Amino acid sequence: MAFGLPLVLLASAVAAPMSASAAALETDCSTLAQPTQEAAVQVAGDCDAPVEITEATNETTRAWALPDGKIRQEISAAPVRVQKGGEWVATDLTLVQQADGSIAPKAHPAELVISGATSESGVHELAILGEGDDQVAMGWTGPLPAPTLSADKATYPEVMPGVDLVVQATTRGVESFYIVKTPTAASQVTTLTVPIVGDDVTSHHLGTDGQLKLLDKSKKPVAGSPTPLMWDAQTDPRTGDPTNVVVMESDATTRKATDVSAQAEPIEAAGVNLTITPDADFFNDPDTVYPVTIDPTITYDDPTWDTWVRDGVTTDLSTTTYLEIGASGGKASRSMVNFNVSALKGAIITDATVGFYNYMSASCERLNWEIWQVGGSNTETRWTNQPTWHSRSGVASTVKGGPTCTAPGFIWVNAKPFFQEAANVGRNVGYLGVRASDETSNLTQKRFYSQNYSDTTKSPTATVTYEPGPTLSASGISKNLDNTAFATSCVTGASRPVVNTFTPQFFASFTHPTLPSFSAEFEYTNLSGAVLGTETVGSVPVGQAARVSVPWDKFVNGESYRWRVRSRDTAANAIGIYSAWCEFTVRAVAFSSGPSSVPVETVPSSTVDPNSAEFPVEEPAGNEFIPGVDDQTPYTPTPDSGEVFTETSDDESDVHAAGSLEAAATVDTSNDFTAPTSTSPPSAAAEQACAAADGSTTSAPSGNYDCLAFDNGVSALSVPDPIAFPDSDFDAEAADAMASASSVAAPGTLRNIPLPQECAKVAYGQWVVSRYQACYRDRVFYSATDIVNGKVSVTGKAIYDLWRVARQSPRSETWDYHLILKNLYVTGTATAALAKPGYLKCMRGCTTRLNIAAVPAGRFESWAQISGTAYMPVGKNVKREDQAIMELNITRPDTSSLLTVRIHSNWVRCDRALKGSDVAGCVVPNFIPSLSYHKQGKYPDMANHIYAAQQSELPGKPGGVLNGQPGSEHALRRLYDDNLRDRNGRKACPSGLRDKVGAPKSTSCDEYPFRSTYQGAHTGDPYGNNPRTFKFCKFPEADADFGSKGYSRCFINAKQNSVGGSWIGVFYGDSSTGMRILDNDKFYVRINSN
Repeated sequence: MAFGLPLVLLASAVAAPMSASAAALETDCSTLAQPTQEAAVQVAGDCDAPVEITEATNETTRAWALPDGKIRQEISAAPVRVQKGGEWVATDLTLVQQADGSIAPKAHPAELVISGATSESGVHELAILGEGDDQVAMGWTGPLPAPTLSADKATYPEVMPGVDLVVQATTRGVESFYIVKTPTAASQVTTLTVPIVGDDVTSHHLGTDGQLKLLDKSKKPVAGSPTPLMWDAQTDPRTGDPTNVVVMESDATTRKATDVSAQAEPIEAAGVNLTITPDADFFNDPDTVYPVTIDPTITYDDPTWDTWVRDGVTTDLSTTTYLEIGASGGKASRSMVNFNVSALKGAIITDATVGFYNYMSASCERLNWEIWQVGGSNTETRWTNQPTWHSRSGVASTVKGGPTCTAPGFIWVNAKPFFQEAANVGRNVGYLGVRASDETSNLTQKRFYSQNYSDTTKSPTATVTYEPGPTLSASGISKNLDNTAFATSCVTGASRPVVNTFTPQFFASFTHPTLPSFSAEFEYTNLSGAVLGTETVGSVPVGQAARVSVPWDKFVNGESYRWRVRSRDTAANAIGIYSAWCEFTVRAVAFSSGPSSVPVETVPSSTVDPNSAEFPVEEPAGNEFIPGVDDQTPYTPTPDSGEVFTETSDDESDVHAAGSLEAAATVDTSNDFTAPTSTSPPSAAAEQACAAADGSTTSAPSGNYDCLAFDNGVSALSVPDPIAFPDSDFDAEAADAMASASSVAAPGTLRNIPLPQECAKVAYGQWVVSRYQACYRDRVFYSATDIVNGKVSVTGKAIYDLWRVARQSPRSETWDYHLILKNLYVTGTATAALAKPGYLKCMRGCTTRLNIAAVPAGRFESWAQISGTAYMPVGKNVKREDQAIMELNITRPDTSSLLTVRIHSNWVRCDRALKGSDVAGCVVPNFIPSLSYHKQGKYPDMANHIYAAQQSELPGKPGGVLNGQPGSEHALRRLYDDNLRDRNGRKACPSGLRDKVGAPKSTSCDEYPFRSTYQGAHTGDPYGNNPRTFKFCKFPEADADFGSKGYSRCFINAKQNSVGGSWIGVFYGDSSTGMRILDNDKFYVRINSN
């Protein structure tokens, strides 16, 4: 037997067509409606009356221009109007019979059509929603009598002996009820099957709680069915709610499309057959009072909707006709309502209220209730799975519909902060939460009509008055050092403009009809999206340009960036919407000149050069320096003739307890592998001299100038992505014999080291990194330039390859830093240039040691290497981050010229905060290590489960090797807290689960993500319970959900689970193969196919 059930489908709003522009209109105060906002604002001012903006009208929203230039919107949570015949009419769910005998509401948002009387004996459509590919239909098997129509309900009497079918139109679709009138009639409905079909329905997912999701080909929900319920005639005398409610069992099977050439059934589309089994014991219970109602429900995802939750209620409440807040029977309720706020982006909200039609209150006492900014809700929202309640936006105490204040009606609350926040962040949907201030008193219970109530004029409603934010009228970026040439077109891609200065100036101007001034906020990032800076200029008169120059230390020669701007109104707490991203490329030469010249900071190159280079194979003799391994006393070096020592004081603000680093003042290491920090720009004379061509004339002062360029502006529009050292994974299949990245010659050495082969081969401008090592390759151009009376003479040139290599010790507080140079070409006076190390120091405080004997005679010849070490002591449960800076001075003996170059290492983190260990160690904190398993290896069950879980979009699949690169946001994060780890394990694999599902005793439950991660079953989704599993996992039914939220569990070989899982702890640790994974550190899990 089949029966009907509720179905809800979202219909998209269609705006009225736009007519001629306002410029062609004459002011006519007899018609207070205009097609566009511009025209309406003009007429409203001329006629001193509100004028409707007809293009803004949709199912939930109307808008008016006001005489003072502001805009007022009325926004409903329900579709209160529909378009019929090109006109907007009020939603009317009253059912009427159509000319063809079918039944339909007078005006329904989703064009609902219900079957009339039919003698059809096969499967046919009971209700249809939508049109075309969006259409979804609910089926019925057998004839139907003529229904009795009453308002929004159609009652089909005696569809089976003693059973009536009621179909009810709702604003979200259609709902059906099976009314079983007697115990005898219950035998007619022991099993009920209903086809649900649609062109977009390609698969389904049935949860363990009975929730059904209908999915499209992209595995995104098209529609859903909450847990099916049945109840008898007993009700609460105060609220009218059923008091005897039970959950029914349900099942869903795939329904294939009908071959209409073989079968002439009206329902042809694919979908599911939903089978529901009413509770026989409920039917037979002598306490059951007939009639009994059977009520499964189908809903369609709708961005503008509402729902509510109650403590102890585990079913979806989004289809009820009311919302509830406050407490009843000692249990609290809360409500969530969505509003369409897409028109408010960047607006300045001047007034806003939200109203709820309060038809029932437990008390007339004025008890506070609140509205909040919350996260999005859906059909899985429950008391234990609520969206985040971010901030309170308003408080009110008005009340209606109570014992002594019996008249129902709207109660209102100030919602200006709520809508301003939505406007500031540019949301399309505003997520509002409602709750009582006191959720313990039963006097606080209130009920409001929801968007499902038949009279949509009583659904939650908002009135918002606003003025549009400032309009960007002009913007651009300077292309030269003196800010005399600007790029004013916003361009992306290969045609982006080139600027020849490290300190370009951004400008932007805004217009506004009433605001006297504005603030402008400029943001600039690299092309990967990492924010490099935000600059704000305040109190700029409207119509004038806000201008800001970028600090010297932000950009790298040869690299490309992007920027954007938005307005701010501090007084109104209003933030405009960002402009589009505009890109540019920096082409500026780094140089220095004269004995008083300022230092030049090295910058990563973006050029990929095809030339390969040799690398040193000999390791010159020298002293090793590895302080702090056997004791924890600070190292105090004794100077000798071959070493330079620098000791900088520790900054207490940089010492952080484990887990508190993010909260303390700290250098942002989210972009460890970008441009280092510079201190000041070169002189204008030096810039002019080094930009001049050999043999040309210049106005630069006479003198000797040394110029150094990294990449020298050689074009490469994108920086090569960083790569990982080969074999930098922790391989659980070969961990016993694995040589990790930390097995290079002991870090902390002062002697020269061989250049790692991977570094010698890496592209120019590219990092190669692991957890304990990082290196980078530059191409350096040096020229000696002399100017005499304006005549430019380039007297010498040299080209070098320069590598920076930093190695961190996994078991001490030290790292070493090496500059390795290879001379590729030298001519003229450049052959006499001398290079001496100036110093090695840390940006934030550590002890360093520098070996100056590594440069033969201080001259660039063939290979040269400078080595140094850094020591950064850390206390128990402390982690610190720092960066080494090596200064190199280049001189020509026959001149007074001095060129100072400061070359930065990557960031390094040293800690004594590893769980279960008191051993200190240092790592590259921005590198994301990987734990590796093999599908054909020692632990195939474990590997195949993780692989399937990652394929279903759970996190942990390897992405970018550095934090901030694409994919790194999906990395797992280690969790220290033992209590939370245990909760993760108990939630995913509770005690007794193996016996409950009948899995073999040789298996054990494996969960993913690991319980020792923040994405574990509980910590990743504290209020949800969304397990998934797969066909090979020995569960009775596969429940292969998709998405990044939730967890997977699988019964696998117990020995594989135990031994394979034990390597996770080794991977976390500080052994010769461990990766020193601290609390909240990111890591990946890689599954190899071999």
